[in-house]
Amino acid sequence: MSSDMMRIGVSGIYANQVALTTAGNNISNVNTEGYSRQRVEFTAEPLGGVDKVTVHRLLDQFAQSQLRKDTTNLGFAESYLKQADQTDKLLGDASTGIGKNIDSLFSSVNTMNNEASSISNRQLALSQFQNTLASFQRQAEQLRTQQDEVNKQLDSESQKANTLVGNIYNLNQKLAAVGANQNGSERATLMDQLDDYIKQLSEMMDLQVTPATGDAVNLTMANGQALVLPDSRATITTVKGDPEQGRRELSITLGSLPYNIEAKNVGGKLGGLGAFREEVLEPAQRQLGQLALSMTDAFNKQNAKGLDLDGKIGGDIFTLPTINAYGRAKNSSQLHEVSATVTDGTKLTDQDYRIVFTSATDYEVQALGEDNKVTATVASGTVPAGVNVDGLDISLVPDGSFAAGDTFILKPTRDAVSQISLSMKNPEALALASPVRVDKGANNLGSVSVTDVNVTNTDPATSGFNATPPPLLQGTAPGKIVFVNSSQYQLYDQDGNTLGGVTNYDPATVIPAPPADYGFSIQMAGTPSAGDEFTISPNLDSNGVMVARSDNSNGLKLAKLQTADVVRLNQSGEDATHENITSAFAGMVSQVGDKTGTMRSTQEATKALRDESLGRLQAVSGVNLDEEAANLVQFQQAYAATARILSTAQNVFDNLLQALGA
Repeated sequence: MSSDMMRIGVSGIYANQVALTTAGNNISNVNTEGYSRQRVEFTAEPLGGVDKVTVHRLLDQFAQSQLRKDTTNLGFAESYLKQADQTDKLLGDASTGIGKNIDSLFSSVNTMNNEASSISNRQLALSQFQNTLASFQRQAEQLRTQQDEVNKQLDSESQKANTLVGNIYNLNQKLAAVGANQNGSERATLMDQLDDYIKQLSEMMDLQVTPATGDAVNLTMANGQALVLPDSRATITTVKGDPEQGRRELSITLGSLPYNIEAKNVGGKLGGLGAFREEVLEPAQRQLGQLALSMTDAFNKQNAKGLDLDGKIGGDIFTLPTINAYGRAKNSSQLHEVSATVTDGTKLTDQDYRIVFTSATDYEVQALGEDNKVTATVASGTVPAGVNVDGLDISLVPDGSFAAGDTFILKPTRDAVSQISLSMKNPEALALASPVRVDKGANNLGSVSVTDVNVTNTDPATSGFNATPPPLLQGTAPGKIVFVNSSQYQLYDQDGNTLGGVTNYDPATVIPAPPADYGFSIQMAGTPSAGDEFTISPNLDSNGVMVARSDNSNGLKLAKLQTADVVRLNQSGEDATHENITSAFAGMVSQVGDKTGTMRSTQEATKALRDESLGRLQAVSGVNLDEEAANLVQFQQAYAATARILSTAQNVFDNLLQALGA
């Protein structure tokens, strides 16, 4: 009997001692991140006493799995929002941004037009051209800096993820050594650490966790790529992009097999960085470049339609760049050259292009969408001939010869802003005057008058203008309009010869009537009388000297570019639609703001879901101090009672010995 009591008492003291230790451990770790409350379970011995003492973690597996998912979504949203908010503030700064400089530029052009011969007004406008370009380049550089920041963040977060993968693998090995049947808090603590590491990693990427042998786990990415297996682990790094080496991407290596994956596809913080880059940053860079190229090309083309103070046809205000394409690493040579120059800024899209060789000589040009997927094949060609696509002349120069499969990525707008420069140095070179003037005959009797002289082309090869004036106009260019009656006119060239026959007069049709094209046209209104005439002449005298230094006809058209629809809205392969410079910039800012606002709402919603799932998990796994204090009292009383059993057993044993001795 006393031996039974001794066994019962010893097992009870041990069991309650473990219970007291467990309760104390719970209380001590009430503020420990990732700690799961532990509970002691007793199994009765059929012959009396406690047979088995087991320490369990209290854990809701469903709540834990949901918390990981919500943590991944929150990591994605917070990472995306942090970067997008920065871009939104950068582009939306009305006091220092591009919008203010565009307004200042056109204000200075209007001031210049008020006194076209004023050198100081011209210098002010030329300086504002430089200031506006500088504002574009500042914002382009800030966006480029943000691109570098995304690369650094990808490097940093991938290093953290790689460390966590190593920690998870090591804990897997420790759990295997401890054994799934090992009791006590050591095993529970190791499992808490494992869960905490997995939770931290889930903040960085989307994970799938499946049980392995014992308490170990298999860890894979959402796409099935293994990260942790019982006998191996993957290494997470960043690598240079292909073909754009300055664009970091992720690489997962398991054994000797590397697997490159776009950051946007992994979820969590890493996915948020990649998605922000593709959905906000790079579109903003491309749209900024498109806007800059369209605007500067429009100014160049309009200035080329005017006459400067030195009596010369206007030259370029800006120098537009040649944009080089990026070649794939597997191309037949890294010395192949594929490049593009802007020929018509109004046709430019904000898209990138892929040039793929289908043979050593034949190639296709494919337009890419925001997700870098092909939206259309927009052109094809055979080297050495280039091709014109969406206002771009694409040139292809092989190193020896191209090969089938050679692929190039052309980003004509994203990289352009930093390469644009102000080529005009002298304010006299701003071409404010029209190169052509139309003078009404002194003896005209009708009400007909000139309402507009529209210069469309001053290229000597395709117009009526001379390359080296004087004279400014070629001899075959229109020189006089003579009305033979109220409904017909005869056109004469600069040398006095007739141009065509008598033509019906229609105020809705320009002179000379299409398809004739000499690089300029004249719009008239009113009713002519027989004999009315108009003389067409250059705005230069016979010595090439300006005769109308105060003429601002072309300057007014430079000013109208503020409201002219010169920026293309839609994608390659579609009928082009356009908007003006101011609206295009406002649209770009609005687009970034919309995406930022949407992600802010998403972040708030995902945070609420994360907090809810965390609350559900803590309701089971969290330490309740009141409950643990009550447990301490209960287990202390049980410990004291079992100690009394041992004392009683000892007394019985002593009495038995005394009785036997008597």
